[in-house]
Amino acid sequence: MSKNNFIIYTFIYLVLSSFFLLKVGPNMLRSGKVIAIKPEDAGNIKSMNFSYHIASKQYLNVQLNTTKRGIRFQYYLPDNDQEKLIDILGDNNLINDENELLSQVPIIFQRNDLEFFKNIEVIYFKDELTFLSINDKTILGSKNVLGRIIIIVLSYFIMVLGGVGLLIFPLNLFLQIRDNENTGKSIYVPNRLDGVKYILRVLKKINLKEKRSHVAARKSNKK
Repeated sequence: MSKNNFIIYTFIYLVLSSFFLLKVGPNMLRSGKVIAIKPEDAGNIKSMNFSYHIASKQYLNVQLNTTKRGIRFQYYLPDNDQEKLIDILGDNNLINDENELLSQVPIIFQRNDLEFFKNIEVIYFKDELTFLSINDKTILGSKNVLGRIIIIVLSYFIMVLGGVGLLIFPLNLFLQIRDNENTGKSIYVPNRLDGVKYILRVLKKINLKEKRSHVAARKSNKK
């Protein structure tokens, strides 16, 4: 490969490394940090509505109206995710079983029916409900702690990768051009692993030369 083409390839790699370091990584880090993992109090219950989706009775729409906000979500009945909410209603004698509830949909329960709703907590991410708990029992979603950690760790890894690229590619450019001019060794664009191995070999040679010079200096001093 010609020297000019090698410089162009190195420049492209530097641009990509800068993009990962300054754009991709920080954007992912910001996205990870805004993922809420601490639930907020949704206020006291006012009413709860059940209705079927207009297109299919396999989709059950639920709306909780509280003193702070309206909480809307949907269950796909074949997944049986609604059983957690059904259990709370059944344990407090509001309904006998799921079939009884579904047979009455659409139905509205008022505040006096829901006095056992003591604590309602929610987590929203970009206006989307990702977690709901009633009386400290998870009804919908989960606290996305693991997802938040993965995104943050991955974002730091990408930024480190970009930073390493900004260090390695110019050094690789310098070393290969130097070797080409001194020994006539061909210039080539290495893959990431080859590039790292090449630089480590060069650094090892430099280290060996320094050690030999120190040994030679000690011998000359003894004489």
